[in-house]
Amino acid sequence: MPSFKVPFGISEDHSLVAAESANKSHKYFCPSCGLPLTFRAGTIKAKHFAHRVGTGCSAESVIHAIAKRLIEKVSLEWIAGGPGPQIARKCEFGQELENYACDSIVQQQLPRNRVSIVTLERTLPNLRKPDVMFLLDDTPTLAIEIFATHKVDSAKAEDLGELPWIELDAAAILINPYCWSPIQMNLKGKAICDSCRQVLIKESEKSNSVMNIFGLHCPSGYHVKAVSCYHCKLEIPFYTWQDIGQNDPVWSEIKDLKLSFKEIDIFLDRKFPPPAPRPRSVQFRYSKTLQERHWVNVCPSCEWIQSSSISDY
Repeated sequence: MPSFKVPFGISEDHSLVAAESANKSHKYFCPSCGLPLTFRAGTIKAKHFAHRVGTGCSAESVIHAIAKRLIEKVSLEWIAGGPGPQIARKCEFGQELENYACDSIVQQQLPRNRVSIVTLERTLPNLRKPDVMFLLDDTPTLAIEIFATHKVDSAKAEDLGELPWIELDAAAILINPYCWSPIQMNLKGKAICDSCRQVLIKESEKSNSVMNIFGLHCPSGYHVKAVSCYHCKLEIPFYTWQDIGQNDPVWSEIKDLKLSFKEIDIFLDRKFPPPAPRPRSVQFRYSKTLQERHWVNVCPSCEWIQSSSISDY
């Protein structure tokens, strides 16, 4: 009878069992559809479970179900004091620093104090059901989606809202359920490797020194870096305040409006104006080209507007 291989089965006590650890005298069932599996442990081929075809179940759906159960298993072991899974993220700061590039992978520990319950397909208020959910008491803290055939689309990402989430490849989880390499994610905080951290410390020291020269500081809600003034060439502080995540719905809105680069600046300034108190070098100034006033950085020495094209003002 035609069949396909299944690497894990569900035992009669509902445990997830790898084919290598299975016992021929026991019964095992499909992690996806629940139908009985045939355990094959010959001398030529590697041990495996066989799933007959024509049942409506597929290899993809089985792999998806196994990955969910593996994530649940290692997460529950971790909560009980065992080794925890790690999230492998590419360093997100290297590419943002001038004359510096980084391809490092950062291994991050999950915060144990942010999870007390691990559950499968818990229903959110908007009726979405993430594959795996972490909760602290009864509050969702992390959603985990498993990719086998369909990736998380923009609609699902929007429905997950501010809830941190990651999407993991099912095949990769079967290889190593303790190493989570997100193919998509929306996590609070950024990953930074040790080398970039040292570079950023130096950048921060430089920015603080420049702010001190002009009697400025960096209020809450702002980021600052030292740049060269387009006009007088002095090193000055340049402030940013629009800390927008890559999955924020505002990017879909901008795409639909088909805004130009400069129109995007105006749009974001209106949607996310600089919070008060503002540094005195963040000012509401007039653009001759756009014929509008909007928020810009100015040089605290010569008052020149800091723009990528100073002739526009």
